[in-house]
Formats: sequence, structure tokens, C-alpha cells
Amino acid sequence: MEPTPTGSGRGWPRHCRLRSRVYIRALFTRGQSEVVRVDSVLLLFRVVPYSSWVFQAGFAVRRQVRAVERNRVKRIMRETVRLHQALLEPPSGTLTVMAVYRGRLPVDAGQLRNNLKEALRRMHKRMSI
Repeated sequence: MEPTPTGSGRGWPRHCRLRSRVYIRALFTRGQSEVVRVDSVLLLFRVVPYSSWVFQAGFAVRRQVRAVERNRVKRIMRETVRLHQALLEPPSGTLTVMAVYRGRLPVDAGQLRNNLKEALRRMHKRMSI
């Protein structure tokens, strides 16, 4: 399922946003999700019984820094996931993903994109096993 563009022509559609507290809590509960770490990027993912959407993703950055920097990192992560969403289609069910940046800020955008791409590839490989 391809995200539909919003008013600006590019954006993260509502049906792809991970907003349910139940699903988010399940991602952070030990034993209910899988984890992929690449450098300072942590990717938590879980396949849940099928719903009307194929995947939903959420993004988080630690709060010890200014909001401007946090929002920049989340924008970079959203764009990277949007560009590589083919890796987000699970073999069965619905995929919920939370991408967490745990490194220092300011961040090198190129390095962050590469780390997140690698984490998405590893996640895709684990799902297809």
C-alpha cells in the first residue's frame, strides 16, 4: 500500500501513522516485539493480525535536546521510511514499527539515512525467514 500524498505533495498519511497506545505499548513490552539495532538507530517491530492497513510507523527521538533538532531527525526518518516502504510489507498480517534515534545531536543526515536503511533491510530479512 503506497502512502497517498497530502496537501504539500509529500507527507506521511494518517493511515500510516502509529498512534494507537495499545500497539505502541506492545512494541515496548519485552517479548512481544523484535528489535534491530544499527549504530544509534533502534527499530522495534511486530506483526499483528491483519487490519485494514498494511503497516504503521512511529518515530521517536530523546527529549534532552531542542524540539527543532528532534523534529529534524524525525523528518529525516519519516522520509527514509517513506522512500523504502517496500521493505515494510509483511508476508502476512499488519506491521507496526517504531524507529527510535538514540544518538547524539546534531546528527549527520546521511549517516542517519544509511543506518535506518540498514535497519529496515535487517528487519525485512527477519520477517521473510
